[in-house]
Amino acid sequence: MAGKQFSSTLIAALLGLTTMILPAVQADEQSGSAQPSRDPVARYVEAGASPEQVKKIRELGKDFDDHSKVRWQLLMNLQKQMREFSTQADADESTVIAKQEEINKVVGEMSTERIKLMLKIRSILTPEQKQKLVDLMQQQQKAQATQGAAH
Repeated sequence: MAGKQFSSTLIAALLGLTTMILPAVQADEQSGSAQPSRDPVARYVEAGASPEQVKKIRELGKDFDDHSKVRWQLLMNLQKQMREFSTQADADESTVIAKQEEINKVVGEMSTERIKLMLKIRSILTPEQKQKLVDLMQQQQKAQATQGAAH
């Protein structure tokens, strides 16, 4: 009975983690975007970024992607280990908790790196461009909220 309850709790935790991972790895330029396939720098261009600024933003994005791949692979391996725990009738509780803490640490690091990217990108923009970017993001969020309420 306790093994089944533990497995159910573990599976629920894994499902909860999945909902946290996707937002954690999305870069600022894609937040709130209704068109995920669109150029991730398009929003900055809309905000008035110059070709030189766009070049710098793309370089920052590439560096972010390169570093994220390593963390993403680590996270996938950690999740695989957690799935293996879920198939054990009597997985050691302290081992499972330690693994979850390790996953939480990686997710936290990924979130922090995403915020650092956002701040680095915004530091490239002028005050007017930053305000335009924020305005565009707010418009998109309002449109999504309206669209979501209609469904």
